[in-house]
Amino acid sequence: MNTLLTRLLSYLNGAILEDTNYRFCLFVIEHYISFSTLSIEQMANESGLTIENILHTCYALGFKDFNAFQQKLLQDHMLRLDQIGSRMLDTDITQNLPEVLLYDETKLLIDTICHLIFKSRRVILMGSIYAVSLAIEMQTDFITLGKTVIQYHHYDQPLSISSHDVILFISATGHTIENFMRIKENTDFHQATSILLTQNPLYTTPEHRLCHHTLYLPGKFNSVLFYNQIMQIFNVIRITYYHKYYLK
Repeated sequence: MNTLLTRLLSYLNGAILEDTNYRFCLFVIEHYISFSTLSIEQMANESGLTIENILHTCYALGFKDFNAFQQKLLQDHMLRLDQIGSRMLDTDITQNLPEVLLYDETKLLIDTICHLIFKSRRVILMGSIYAVSLAIEMQTDFITLGKTVIQYHHYDQPLSISSHDVILFISATGHTIENFMRIKENTDFHQATSILLTQNPLYTTPEHRLCHHTLYLPGKFNSVLFYNQIMQIFNVIRITYYHKYYLK
C-alpha cells in the first residue's frame, strides 16, 4: 500500500546523507501519532529546521503547504490502521511457519522481543542494507501503531542511544555486528537492549555473546534461507505485538 508514510520511509531508509529533507522525514516518524496537532512553527522550534526548510520538503513531496501534508498524513494513517485491523482478523501465525519458529524456546524469545518493543521508546534496526530493508512492512506497521522504528545510518551523528531503546541487529554471519562494534567502540550502543538475529551459532555461547538476546536461525550461512526466515520472524513479531500489546 503506497501511503505517504511509505514514501517518507523510502526516502529516510535509502538516504545517503543527512540533509534537511532527511531531518524532516525523521522528525515526522518520531512524532507520527501527534504530528497532525503540531503547527509549522512548533515543528521548526522542535526540529531545528527553518520554516523554509519544512515548506521546501512539503513542496518536493507534492503538497501546496504544510496543512495539506498534515491532512494527507492523517488520512493515510487512518486508512493503514483500518487495513492492519482487517488483515489481523483472520490471521493464523502458526500456518506455514518453519520448524525453528515452532520451538517453545523461539516462541518465548519472540514474546520477549514483543514485550521489549512495547516497553521501549524506539526500535533501531541495524544490519546489512538488504537484510534491514526486509523489515519495511514491520517498520510501517509499528509506526502506524505508535512505535517509532528507524534504520541506523553511520552518518546519524545526533542519534543518541539510551536504555529506552531496543536495537534489532540482523546479521547472518555476524560480520556486520562485529564491524559495527569495532567502528563504534565508543558509542552508547550498550545502553540499549540489543537483540541479534543470526545463523552463526557462535554468538549463542556466553563467551561470544554480543547482544542481550540472540535468536539463532539454522542454516550454514545460506542467505536465501536466512532472508526467508527473518521475513517470517518479522511477520510473527508484528502479528504477536498487535494482538498481545496494541489491542490491550
